Order: sequence, then structure tokens, then C-alpha cells
Amino acid sequence: MSIIRGAPQTSRIRVSSSDAWTETILLTLFVPLLGYWINNEDPFFFHYTFPWLLFASLLPAIRYGFSYGFASAIILISFISLAWKFELVSIDYFPSSYILGLLIFTMIIGEFTDMWLRKLGREEVINSSQRKRLDEFTRNYQMLKVSHDRLENRLASSTHSLRESLISLKIKAKEIENQTNVLEKVSPDILAILSDFAYVQSANIFQVKSETLISTKPLATLGKSALIDSFNPMLRKTIETGRLVSINSETYDLDDNPLNKNSLLATVPVSDTEGHLWGIVAIQEMPFVAFHQENLQLIAVICGHIGDQISRAEQRYSFDDEKSGRFLYFLKRAIIDRKQFGIETILLALTLPQEEELSNSIETLLLGQMRGLDRAWVQKNTENKTVVFLLMPLTSVIEYKGYQERISMLFKERLALAWADIEIESNLREITGKENIDALMGELYEATRIDEKKI
Repeated sequence: MSIIRGAPQTSRIRVSSSDAWTETILLTLFVPLLGYWINNEDPFFFHYTFPWLLFASLLPAIRYGFSYGFASAIILISFISLAWKFELVSIDYFPSSYILGLLIFTMIIGEFTDMWLRKLGREEVINSSQRKRLDEFTRNYQMLKVSHDRLENRLASSTHSLRESLISLKIKAKEIENQTNVLEKVSPDILAILSDFAYVQSANIFQVKSETLISTKPLATLGKSALIDSFNPMLRKTIETGRLVSINSETYDLDDNPLNKNSLLATVPVSDTEGHLWGIVAIQEMPFVAFHQENLQLIAVICGHIGDQISRAEQRYSFDDEKSGRFLYFLKRAIIDRKQFGIETILLALTLPQEEELSNSIETLLLGQMRGLDRAWVQKNTENKTVVFLLMPLTSVIEYKGYQERISMLFKERLALAWADIEIESNLREITGKENIDALMGELYEATRIDEKKI
């Protein structure tokens, strides 16, 4: 049943052919019979000032078209000819001009009616097609609206954001710092994040050591997970390459083999920026609508950041300078994310004014306005000026313009100075994923006049 109110129908198109012919014949006979009843000496209305007989053929021509009007006119002409030949009525002479006018007038009216009926028919076909499309659109819109409402309810019921979950995982890793088997202790939290933000329904986490799967028994399990062979080709490929591996979604959807249906959808490495592989997330089930490249890339980014946190928790790397080492570590992760997943990141180096009090105020304001994923590193250059390095993940050049406007407003509110009025040297770099970290930082050291040897 259509949910759109039907448009008015053209009844003349809907009448069957037999009904149309019946109505035409009856109407053709009715007018002469009416004339005979009024005046049996002049049933064809020849002696009236108006030719009323025209209506007998005119009405069928207007209602049904040329063929019906022409047939009606032929019938009337036949009646007139028979009445004149056999002297059935009083006719002084054969009305040839009257008959010719009747025939021509009926043919013209019938032709115009056919033209408009053809036009109405085309319009009705187009209108019917448009109504069907509108019905389909309305149903799809209603389905989309219901889906959107459910998604809103799901998001409203979620108490944690992705950033909060990563911070929570960071705190968890900090609690077990200097301990072993960190992955085993945080693996349930990893699966919880993937379930909440990447729609993963069933997955396992396996531990990897020295590029070898330690055991087919998972460290943690989400949902109903089937047993996985240690020689699974997707697991082997991820261990060899350290990259995300997934099957073709269309092939999986069309495959009827139950053995293949129990195989993996994707395997995601939990690795750090140096490529050290801690474990593998083996995904077995997720909604079909979520099984696409963007969502899989999101999973890979999350697992990459988790791998970094595990490396720091287990103190896999030690830095000569803790602050600079951590900053460069995060910068390397940003370069990897940009290269592999296209995540935009801005690296900003700000050289603050010489005046110490103003410089300290600006530094405090800049560090206080950092977002949860931003990283900062503060250094002194050869002129004893403060240089603030800001790494801003998930930020494009356009978004940086908005950040600069917001900071400028804060300068006016708290320092009574605009950004343009303060002598701040700004060096902006958009991470492209092709950078060499030593060359990039060397360029910024030179631009900000920092002595690299004293770092």
C-alpha cells in the first residue's frame, strides 16, 4: 500500500474500449430520437437556428477522441442519407454542406482530443514513475531516520569518548609500569574500546614474541569466538608484515562455505612506532555496514597507539632526555599515522618574546590550552628565548587557523594584547608522512636558533 496519497485519475483513459463504443452509439442514437420526440417532422434539427445534431458526434469526439467522433458522424450521415432517399422525413434537398461541416468539425475536435489524451497519457506515466520513486525515497528516509535515532540513543547512552578511553588505558598502563606482560593485563580494555568505537562484535587478542605466536589460546576474548589455527594465513601475514590484513567484504558476504565463515575478517597488529609487535587483534565478527576501509583504519590507529603505550609501560625505550625523547616518539607516531592512514597533524614551533614575564605568561597560556592528544616540548634557544614545540594530531591547516583565532582572543582577554601585537615567531609544518624526523627537527632547530648539541 502506498503511503503517498494517489493523484486524481483521468477517467477518460480508464474507460474500457467496449464501454466507450457503447456510450458513443447510445449518444449518437439519443440525439435524433430526442429530435423525433420533439418534432417527428424534423428529427435532425434542420429547421432550427442552431445545429443541435452536432452534439451527437461532438460529445464522443471530445470525450474519447477522433475514432469515436468520426464513427458517430458516419452513423449520423448514414441516417440522414437513408431518411432523404426513402423520404422518411420532410427534407427538401440533400444537406451536403451541413453533412460536410458536421464531418469536418467532428474530425478537428477529435484530433485535438487525441493530442491532449496522448499528452495526458505521457504525463500520467511520468507521474506514476515519480510517485513510485517518491514512495521508495520515503521508505528509505524512514529507515534512515530510525537508524539515525537508534545511533543517537546509543551515543547518548555511552558515557566515555574515544579520547577518555585512550586516557583511561594510558592510566591503566601507568599503574602497571615497570611490570611484565602489560598486554595481558590491558587486553580486556583494548577489546572494550574496539567494541564501543569500532563496532567489533567478536575478537581475540593473541600475544606475539620474537615474531612468533606464543599460543593459540587468546589473552582476552570478546563475544563468541571460534578456535583459530596458529597457521591461519592472515595471522601469518600480519606477523610477517606488521600491517593490517583483511579479507574482501564482498567475497565474505557471498561465500556459503561454513568453514570460511568461521575464518577471520581482519587481523590488526598491536605494535609501536619502531615496529615491535606485541600482539595481534583477530576480528571474527562485526556488522557488515561497519566492515569498510575507514573503520578498519580506525582500528589500526587505536591499536598503534595502544602499542606505544605498552612500549612505554614496559620501558622498552630509554631516552637521554625524557621530555625530548617522548616528544620525538609522538612525532614519529604522527608521521606513521599520516603515511599509513592519512591522519592530519600539525607541528608548530613558537619562539616567544625576550621579556621573561610576558614569555612565561604566554607559555602558561599555550600549555593550558592543549587538548588531550596534543604534545608539547619547551626549549631555550641561543638567544635565551623560549621555544614551544606543539604537536597537534587530528588537526589540519584550516583547523589550525581556528586554533590561532581562539588563542588570539585569549591573549586579548588575559594579556590585553593581540597575537599580531606580540613578537612571536611562528614556524608551521604540516606532516605529510614523507618526513625524515632528523631532517625535520634539524630544519626547525635552525629556524628557531636552537643549538642541537645542547639538547
